[in-house]
Amino acid sequence: MATTKSCRADEEEFNHCHRTFDDVVVHLSSAANKTHVEAIVGKHTANYRSLVDQYDACSFGDVLYSNYLLVPLQQMYDVQLRKHVWIEHSTILKYLRLKPDQILFSLETFFIPYENELELIRYYAQILLNGTVKKTIQPLLYMIAVHHLNGFLFDQTRTEQNNLQRIIVKNLQMTSTNDKILYDEIINYKTFSRDGPVIFTTLPVIRMNWLQKLVE
Repeated sequence: MATTKSCRADEEEFNHCHRTFDDVVVHLSSAANKTHVEAIVGKHTANYRSLVDQYDACSFGDVLYSNYLLVPLQQMYDVQLRKHVWIEHSTILKYLRLKPDQILFSLETFFIPYENELELIRYYAQILLNGTVKKTIQPLLYMIAVHHLNGFLFDQTRTEQNNLQRIIVKNLQMTSTNDKILYDEIINYKTFSRDGPVIFTTLPVIRMNWLQKLVE
């Protein structure tokens, strides 16, 4: 009985958080509501972190709870929420084993727009290279990390990030000796799908030329 009440309380808290996230999205475009939005962000971040703590303690990778937790990891929400899970509370990554086809809402919201927070980009590279997130164990998280890392590596619009791009590509090349599949999937990644990453059979010339420029 106590467990049931606890689960219901968690669900009510999640629903409250979800309504709050929607409130943030509605008000973000209005400068007049900036103070209101900042207050909301602070409130829902605290609530969300309590959900993360609860998940880490006793969820054991429950599919429904995992979906709850993934809601604010969508690209439309504040980057601090994504960083809280991926970086600050990374111990739960091993439990987030959802497959893309287990997501209860739109898959594309995790992928569009591309991530532009460099701290997260570095971390995506790190957890893929050190095996913290693996395709066979955490297929959704793997595809998210590969997608945003690939988007960053082939972004030719910002010269200030070229040095980091070179570092990551060289680290990938070093790793490819032991894990060629990972290297190929990051470099040849094309797009996301509910069946997993879609890979280029042949890398487009413009990408090949850019990759060559990075490793020169």
